[in-house]
Amino acid sequence: MRYKINYFYLLITFTVLWILINLWYIIFNVYNLHNGEIVDTTTSLQSLLSAFYHQPFVNTVPGGSYFSVHASEILILLLPFFAVWHSFINLYIIQSVLIYSSSIPLFLLAQKKLHNDKASFLMAIVFLLNPYIHDNPFETLTLFMGFIIYSYYFFDAKRYIAFAITFLLALSTMEFNPVIGGFFGLYLILLFLYDKIKISSIQNIIKTPVQQFKMVKSHLSELKNFQSYLSIGIILLIISIGFFYGDKYLILYFSHGSHAITSNIAGSNISSFSAIVNDFKVDISSKIDNLMYLNTPFLFLSFLSPFALLELPWFLTYSISTFSPYWSVGVYYDSYIIPFAAISAILGLYKIHSMLGEIDRKKIVNRIAYLALIVTLILLVSNVIAPMVTNPVSPVNSNDYGVDQLASLIPGNAKVTTGVNELPIVSSHAYNTWFYGPENNYVLFNITNPPNLNNYGFLAASGSYALYEKGYTGKPELNNLNYSKTEGPYTPGERLSINLLSNGYIPPGNNNISLHLSYSGNDVHTINSNANSSLFLNDSYAMVYPFTLNNSEQLSNIVLDSNMVPGYYILQSMITTSFNGTQLNTSSIISTESYGQNEYNMIDENFNYKNVQLNSNKTYYLWLWSSGDPGGLTFPVENTTNSYSYVVKIYNGTGADSYGYSISKIYSSIEEKLAPRISFVFNSDKIHKASNIYVSIDGKTTELNVTGNSKYHFSTDGTGIYVNSSVLNGTLGISYTISAVNGREVINPLLQHPYIILGFIFIASIFVYPVSSFMNRNTNVLNLKLIEISLIISIIVFYSVFTLYYYRLITVDLIYFKIIGAIIAISFFLFISRFNKNK
Repeated sequence: MRYKINYFYLLITFTVLWILINLWYIIFNVYNLHNGEIVDTTTSLQSLLSAFYHQPFVNTVPGGSYFSVHASEILILLLPFFAVWHSFINLYIIQSVLIYSSSIPLFLLAQKKLHNDKASFLMAIVFLLNPYIHDNPFETLTLFMGFIIYSYYFFDAKRYIAFAITFLLALSTMEFNPVIGGFFGLYLILLFLYDKIKISSIQNIIKTPVQQFKMVKSHLSELKNFQSYLSIGIILLIISIGFFYGDKYLILYFSHGSHAITSNIAGSNISSFSAIVNDFKVDISSKIDNLMYLNTPFLFLSFLSPFALLELPWFLTYSISTFSPYWSVGVYYDSYIIPFAAISAILGLYKIHSMLGEIDRKKIVNRIAYLALIVTLILLVSNVIAPMVTNPVSPVNSNDYGVDQLASLIPGNAKVTTGVNELPIVSSHAYNTWFYGPENNYVLFNITNPPNLNNYGFLAASGSYALYEKGYTGKPELNNLNYSKTEGPYTPGERLSINLLSNGYIPPGNNNISLHLSYSGNDVHTINSNANSSLFLNDSYAMVYPFTLNNSEQLSNIVLDSNMVPGYYILQSMITTSFNGTQLNTSSIISTESYGQNEYNMIDENFNYKNVQLNSNKTYYLWLWSSGDPGGLTFPVENTTNSYSYVVKIYNGTGADSYGYSISKIYSSIEEKLAPRISFVFNSDKIHKASNIYVSIDGKTTELNVTGNSKYHFSTDGTGIYVNSSVLNGTLGISYTISAVNGREVINPLLQHPYIILGFIFIASIFVYPVSSFMNRNTNVLNLKLIEISLIISIIVFYSVFTLYYYRLITVDLIYFKIIGAIIAISFFLFISRFNKNK
C-alpha cells in the first residue's frame, strides 16, 4: 500500500525546523556580541522588563516610555508570556513562532481555494523560506505580519470571533497599522459595491427575464457573502479610525504632548504639498523596486488579486518619505507588504485555477507552485544562506560569556552602563541599562576598553568583562577573570615596543599571566662564513660537499654565495645519501634542483628544495655544478684542516655532457681540504639565531632568549604587559591569557558546541511529523471548553494581580507571574494544537 503524505503535518515539521534554525542563528550571534550595534530588541526588552518594576514600559533608547513614541499596545498583551522568562531569547521565540507559524493558515487558505494539498504546501513553504522576512531584531511592528495573516484566514473561514481578536492584535502592534486596517475595511466595501454593479450590469445587458434570472441567481450566493462584507468593512473602518485616534492620544499622553503621531513617518512632511511632491521624487525607482522585490518570490501572482491593493498603504507612505530604510529590502518594514503579497498570491493562483479545465488544473497549478519555490530557494541562497556561510556561527568563548554571568549579579531596577552590543544580554537582567549618558550605579565593561572608574569599586569579573559598582569598597563577590587574546604575527626585522593591554585594564587582585610566544620562520645556517678564497669549476667538474645536521630539519632553500661573469647558465644541485667517488648511486638521490639564467651576473644562487626532510646525525652530500656559456661555477671556499670536499669530474669531452641536467658517470674524484660558503635555509619552529624579548610586568623586566615556541608564567596585580624586543630574526606570534588566581574559566556547554546543537535540532524535527499526527488523532481527549475556561481564567487572574502589583497595592514575588504565565502559555498551546481540527 502506497504511503500518503500528509502535507499539513509535513508543513508543521518544516515550520518547527525553520523556527529553530533561525533562533539558533540569532541566539549564538547575540551571545557572540555580533549585534551590529542595533538597539531595537533592547528597546522592547527593557520596556517589558520595566513593567515588572512598576514602570510604564520605559527604556533607555530612545528613552522614556515606549508609548511616548509608539502605540504598541501589544506589549501589554505579551506580559504573561514574557513573565515566564525575562530574556531576549523569549522575545525572539515569540516573534519567530508568530511569524513563521502563519505559514499554517496560509496552507489552510490555499487548501480551501485550490483543493490541492501539494500546491498549498509549496505556497506555504514559499512564504516560510521567504528571504525578505526580517526576524532580527525583535520589533513589535514585525508581529503585524503574523497577526494579519491569521486574521485574514479567520475572516475567510467565517470564524469572526477569532478574526476580530487577531485583527485587533494586528492593529495593536504599531500606530501605523490602523491605516492598513482602514484600507482593509474600504477594500471589503469596494468588493460589495463592485459585485452589486456587476449584477446590475447583467440585468441591463440581458433583456430576457429568464436569462436575467439565471445569471443573477448564479451570483446570489456570492452577493450574500459580499453583503456581509459591507457590514464588516464598515465596522473595520470605524474600529481602525477609533484605534488611530486612540493611538494618537496614547502617544500624546505618555510624551506629555511633545510627540505627534504623524512625526513617526520619518523623512516626510505631510503638512506641505510641495514637500510631498519633492519627497515622492526621491529615489522613486528604488521605492518601486522594493515593491517588486517583495512580490518576486510569489511570481507576482499577487497582482492577479485585488487584495494586493492592501500593499498600497505602506508603499504610498514610504513613497513620500526620504528615509531609505523604509524601502530597503530586508528591513522589518517589509512586514507591511509581505503578508499581503503572500495572501494575494494564493488568491491569484486561485484565479488561475478557476480559469483552467478540470484535466489540466492540478498539473499547471503544481508547476506554478514549484516554480515559485525554485525562485524562492535561489533568493534564499543568495540573501540568507550565503551570508551565513561567509559569517558562520562560532562557539561562544569564555571571554564573551562573562557578560551574562556578571549581568545576573545586577538588581533588576539598577542603572547600568555597558557596551551597545552587550545591551540585549545585560537588559535581560536590568531594564535601566545604557550604552551612553550619565554615570550609573553599575558599569559592566570589557577590560580592553575600560571607562572612567573614579568613585567605582571592583565588584566582580568573568571572562574578559568586569563589573564595578559606584561607591563599592568591599571584597569582590566573584572573580572569574579569564581573558585570552592573540597578537601579531610580527615579522622579521621588526622591533617590538608594545603594551599588550594598550588602553586596557586588569582588575585588582592576584592574577596569573600565561604568555605563549610562537617563534618560527626561516632558520638560516651559514657555514664556513670566513671563506676568503675562490674556487672555479668549469662545466666538466662538480663539487660534492658532505654535511651533517645536529637536528632534524625541513630544508627550504640552499643559497650559494657565488660570483660569476655574465652569461648563459644552467646551475644544478642535488642531495644524496651516499658517495663512493667512482659511480653515482641514483637510488641515493633525495632531491635535485636546477635553474637557468640568461645574461645575468649571478650572485647568491638560490636553490629551492621545497621542504625536503633531513634527519639528524646523518651524512648527506650536496652536489654543485653548472653548464652553459661561458660555463663554470665560481664560489668562495675556505681552506680547512677538518672539513673536506670532493672535486668530481663529470664530463671528459666525449659522450653526454652535463647539459643533460643529470650526471650519468663519474670519471674521477679528488678529495680537497676545502669547504664552500653556503647558507642552509630551514622551515623551523626553532631558530638558532635567537631574538631577545623583554617582558615588563609591575615594573619588573624579564629577558627571554626566544628561539622557538615557549610558554612563560607571571603573576601580577598591575595594569600592563609590556613587550619589547631586539630586531626579530623570525616571525613572532604572541598569545596570552590573564586569569584570576582562584578563578575559573566560565563557559556554557550548550554555547560551546553550536553545530552539535544544530544537529539535535534536525534530529528533533524528524519527530514533529509523527507527534503532530498523534496529537491530531488524540485531541478528542482534550476538553476544548475546559482549555478555553482555563485560558480565560488564568489571563483574568494574571492581569488582575499584575494591575494591583503594578500600582503597589499588593506585594507579589515575580515567581508568581512566571507560574501564571506558564499556565497561560500551556493553555494557549493546547488550544492552538486543535487548530486544524477546528478550522
